[in-house]
Order: sequence, then C-alpha cells, then structure tokens
Amino acid sequence: MKLAFWAAAGVVLYTYVVYPLLIWIASGIRNDPWKKEAITPSVSIVMAVHNGGAALKNKLEHLAQLDYENVREIIVVSDGSNDETAAVLHAVKDPRVRVIVLPERVGKAA
Repeated sequence: MKLAFWAAAGVVLYTYVVYPLLIWIASGIRNDPWKKEAITPSVSIVMAVHNGGAALKNKLEHLAQLDYENVREIIVVSDGSNDETAAVLHAVKDPRVRVIVLPERVGKAA
C-alpha cells in the first residue's frame, strides 16, 4: 500500500513540479530566432463599392497615405455601379490599385 501511495505522489509531484521546472529550464536554453525580428506581413485591402464614386477618390487617397509599407495591393470591386465610380477607378494611377468592374450587381443585396 505504501508503494502505491509513493508512486501516486511521485506522479503528482512530477506532473505539477518537475515537468514545469524542466520546461522552464528548456525555454531558457533554447534559441528563439522568431523573436529576434519584427514580423511585418504583406497586406491586401479589398473594397466592394456600389455607387460610391463621390467618396471613392477620398478613400483611395487615405489608403495610399497609410504608413504601413507592406500594403501589397488595393483591390476595388465596383458592383454594378451606375454613377461615376468606374471613371474614378480608372483614373487612379497607383500601381497597387487593381480595379474590377462588374457590369451588374452580384453582391449580397443583389
């Protein structure tokens, strides 16, 4: 009976004291290369627009002025717009802006 008690006590002691202590020691020894440099992932911004030509130029200017340098692309989808949205989008000269003009509405409210 004493053997069973000490075996159970040893398992509990190992689980709650020895194993966490070993993990803590191993974490101090191990080299963590992923912590040495900041991660700055590239970003794609997607905008769906319907008849938003009046505010679109201002929104694109604000997106172009973001201080995050890894904005890879800005995708603007005109969802069946019947105002000047397509003209505003095609006038943009920023190479990061990709324009997709859909002739009819296919979005959620279509």
